Amino acid sequence: MRGSLVLVVIVGILNSCGYTGGFLRDSVTMHQMNYNMNFQFVQFVRTVKGQAYGGAVFCVIPVGDDLYSSAMEDLYLNVGKMAPNQMIINLREDVRHRVFAGFYCDKRVTVSGDLVQFSAP
Repeated sequence: MRGSLVLVVIVGILNSCGYTGGFLRDSVTMHQMNYNMNFQFVQFVRTVKGQAYGGAVFCVIPVGDDLYSSAMEDLYLNVGKMAPNQMIINLREDVRHRVFAGFYCDKRVTVSGDLVQFSAP
């Protein structure tokens, strides 16, 4: 009986028994730009994203760097060199948390946004 219980615990840990949850950041900010911008069209170019991973041993001892900053760095690396008339708008942050039997917790932060291009009239 005891051997069966140990086997079930080992199989559960090896199968990455855990749960996944997360949320979409729901903060809204409105900025008024007092620039003399003379443009006629705003064209969507593509969606860009950056990710960072980290974790914690026993869900207490952190492993990894500042995830949000790392995700933003990854986002800008994925964008590459932007033209002077391009901008990233609609920034979103997604966070995924997973717990594996209480021994390890991991976290993934994904920052995404829309790259747009302004066209002169």
